[in-house]
Amino acid sequence: MGGLKHHKTEGGQGGRRGHSNMDHWVTTAEIKDATRGRRRREGKAAIAHEQTDDDDARPGRAVAGAAPEDAFAELGQLDTAVERGQIGRTKPVHPYQWLWEPLEDDPTFVLRPMFGGKAAYVMGRLTLYFTAGKEPWRGVLVCTERAHHASLLAEFPELAPHAILPKWLYLPEAANHFEAAAERLVALARRHDPRLGIETPKKKKRRSGTSRRSAGPKSP
Repeated sequence: MGGLKHHKTEGGQGGRRGHSNMDHWVTTAEIKDATRGRRRREGKAAIAHEQTDDDDARPGRAVAGAAPEDAFAELGQLDTAVERGQIGRTKPVHPYQWLWEPLEDDPTFVLRPMFGGKAAYVMGRLTLYFTAGKEPWRGVLVCTERAHHASLLAEFPELAPHAILPKWLYLPEAANHFEAAAERLVALARRHDPRLGIETPKKKKRRSGTSRRSAGPKSP
């Protein structure tokens, strides 16, 4: 018995291939990276789709491969199906969702809707604001104090004070290296960089309504 040699297993429990003994085993980090890549592609597709929405929405646009009268008939059937609830509307994907996804691992991360965009809170502080509207509301706003502007502008030359909210810095989607700069800003938020984030005023609790006096008969 003492002469038997134990060889390290290659598969199964404790092996290099994991418990499943499969060559295609991947780590959780790789799965997350693949998911973020898919979100990035979906975001780009959503932005490109917005540019063609106006053309697609023109009345009288014919369906490819169909006669004009057939196309109008099909469109009428589609409208009827939507009204009856037979065809539901899918929830749109925010084009910058792939940017804030790395923050989801932070237990203090909270995402809230704000003025048509998405506000990212980390450690209870408003840190980044993602907006996909029209300029100057198409990009990432860095919620910071004016005292940190010089330091952040030196590190991120793509940033500039926002045209309407100059106390915050703005990374427009049209900026050079937008994706790389946005990912670096998110990385700063993940590291809880003290230059990012502002304290938001807490909502005051509403006072309970004053008790109304009973409307009983008055004493003579």
